[in-house]
Amino acid sequence: AVLDSEGEPNLEQWQKAEELLALNEGDHEITKFQIRAHTPRTSKIRFVSPKIPAFGWQTLWVRQMDERETDTPKEIPLFLKPLLPLAMKVAQTSLGEKVLGSLGRWQGDKPPYVIENEYYLVEASPSDGTVTLHDKKTGAIFTGLNQFVDGGDAGDTYNYSPLEKDTFVTPTVKGVDVFLDRVNPSMTVHYSMKLPAALSADRKTRSKQFIEMPIQSRLSLLPGVQRVDIRTTVENQAKDHRLRVHFPASFGRPEAHYDGHFEVVRRPVGVPEKGKEWVETPRPEVPQRAFTDVSNGEVGLMIANRGLPEVAVLDRVNGKGDEIALTLLRCVGWLSRGDLPVRQGHAGPALETPDAQMPGKWTFEYAILPHKGDWQEVCREAYAYQTRLRAIETSLHTGGLPKEGAFLTHSPKDFEVSAIKPAEQGEGWIVRGVNLTDEILQVWIKPLAPFSSAHRVNLAEDVEAKLDSLADGGVQFKVKGYQIASILFRP
Repeated sequence: AVLDSEGEPNLEQWQKAEELLALNEGDHEITKFQIRAHTPRTSKIRFVSPKIPAFGWQTLWVRQMDERETDTPKEIPLFLKPLLPLAMKVAQTSLGEKVLGSLGRWQGDKPPYVIENEYYLVEASPSDGTVTLHDKKTGAIFTGLNQFVDGGDAGDTYNYSPLEKDTFVTPTVKGVDVFLDRVNPSMTVHYSMKLPAALSADRKTRSKQFIEMPIQSRLSLLPGVQRVDIRTTVENQAKDHRLRVHFPASFGRPEAHYDGHFEVVRRPVGVPEKGKEWVETPRPEVPQRAFTDVSNGEVGLMIANRGLPEVAVLDRVNGKGDEIALTLLRCVGWLSRGDLPVRQGHAGPALETPDAQMPGKWTFEYAILPHKGDWQEVCREAYAYQTRLRAIETSLHTGGLPKEGAFLTHSPKDFEVSAIKPAEQGEGWIVRGVNLTDEILQVWIKPLAPFSSAHRVNLAEDVEAKLDSLADGGVQFKVKGYQIASILFRP
């Protein structure tokens, strides 16, 4: 056995096995080897963690349950097995739905396809695959969410360029699977998109040859978490196209908010008129980091993401609101082209980029965050979504830290900590953050580690002012509206 009783590698046994193999390999009379391997039993555990302090940790102990504690499913008696098909038919009747509904929301092979938690009720349409979301806190209802739309792209890696005559494609639904787990209810919508294989020879329209692009979109809820997580997988073999996912809101506002670098940017919806000397035609697509948000001041809709930097907020065709369009794929074959109608000349070398057609399987993660008020009500949930928890497995041992705690505590919450990092020069560490409001904040920071001195520094970490240590072990300082602040702590 190459594993010991604790499941760790048994190095002594492993070395003996290697020596035995080497000895037999030198024997020319042996022409066939048979190696029998055994994989130890493993379990994949999925659970919702307790609340973990910001910038902190919590220790969880995992142990094997006693056999008497496990809930092992029992084998159906032989005399009852012939009745199983009849029981399944009864379960799908209205009487069966009522009985099973008393145990938990029943989902058979017919709509409605619904999952819910204490915050939201989410329903998928079996006809077009879009999602209707009921916000239980505000009473707001959002329809048509998670709508996939594909169009042609005659641009390059620098600029999207629409076609003169485009063919826009929406998917057909192949099925919906619902999993009513008590901890993590979810449903997966299976789609298929029949896409033009590439552009036509003149690059003005899409080709008449078609190729299928399967899509799977898994929507899930977690108890205590105010968002709808979505994980979408796409298998792409088509070329020269752009795939986006749309999230309409019933209210229309003249502006939207986008998370940016050390700020939340407010931009008008729509595009400005092109100036006479402009090199590029203005487009509605803009950059984002953690989220994009539209709201009317009372309720709003935020779409958070993990690594999807391009987004657009569009006026809906019927004029009854805005629509967040999140770019998933841009598939183009050139680094730069000099014949784009949206730009004068080249933006870079005229090189073919076949990998930029993005062939293969891709997975995208984003989340829906309906909310009351404006973006400030829920932006920290979007930042938390973008920053995953880190799990570290270790053996049971003693240590100098308690089972839970925080490496850093601070107030107020409007001061958004963006980095905790080692100092560039000498010993010490930097705590950096930004005031996302237009008001002056009195900020308090207390690190877990003791420090001998604290200084206000600029982004180059040049000292600007010394900060006095407070009796509680922290420091205090003022930060102007929209200002970045960096503190250098020396050990």
